[in-house]
Amino acid sequence: MRERSSGNINDIHPHTFFAEQDYISPKHWQKEVEGVYVEKGWLNVWVDNKIFFVNEGEMLFISPGATHSYLNKKDDSIIEIIKFLPEHIYNEAFTEENKRKIRKLFSNIFMVRKNEKLNKIINEITHYEENELSECFIAAKVLELTVFLLKMKELLFNTTQVITNEKTQYLDEIFLYIEDHYREQISLHMMAEHIGITDTYCSRYIKKRTGLTFTDYLTGVRIGKAEELLRKTKKTVTEIVYETGFGSVQTFNRVFKKKKKLTPSEYRNDKMHKK
Repeated sequence: MRERSSGNINDIHPHTFFAEQDYISPKHWQKEVEGVYVEKGWLNVWVDNKIFFVNEGEMLFISPGATHSYLNKKDDSIIEIIKFLPEHIYNEAFTEENKRKIRKLFSNIFMVRKNEKLNKIINEITHYEENELSECFIAAKVLELTVFLLKMKELLFNTTQVITNEKTQYLDEIFLYIEDHYREQISLHMMAEHIGITDTYCSRYIKKRTGLTFTDYLTGVRIGKAEELLRKTKKTVTEIVYETGFGSVQTFNRVFKKKKKLTPSEYRNDKMHKK
């Protein structure tokens, strides 16, 4: 993934990053709004137990707190993603009514139909030339996008409310713990103890919110990290094994081939030939 911002994905300012064509993510959750624009091809996205089919020129907005995952897509798809916090779109000069409209807009999951103006704004956001004013430019463009969505409500469809019948307070801690410790030999018990809940509750909570077991989710994160290292670095398979917490080359090769239908070496060669 080629990041197109001056910070990382936890920055509080509006920012964007460009997702490479083979980018598939494990289920995750974040505090920001996530906008997914399909510049070319199509993409299927799982959000809170519902699958959204996003076609070329369409955009999906995922509200904060919604568990989601990028599934399959057309091989030559180009997917652009922006992330931002709603409260950083407006300032004190905005009326309370306009602030409420912005918060309400991004409190739901929704799709946007193909539109020339939408395409223009997204391309300006994702293809800007980085300089000392980039932060101001991106913030202004995200606000422009928000105003466009508020004015052109007829383009919005497939609106869905975020599931709120289950507490999301632990999701952030779970995802952050795994992100910080996936290189280590962690267990469900270690994570549950860190968060302050029982192993049984933690296991059921993860399964209910992500549809995956703790082990499956952790493996998905590790495979994703391994894919990135195989694509972007010249590290050996052995080095990657120990940087991603698999413990042994044999286990890594077996799990990777099961998930990707290719050995790690075959995967690396395949991606290199496509560049």
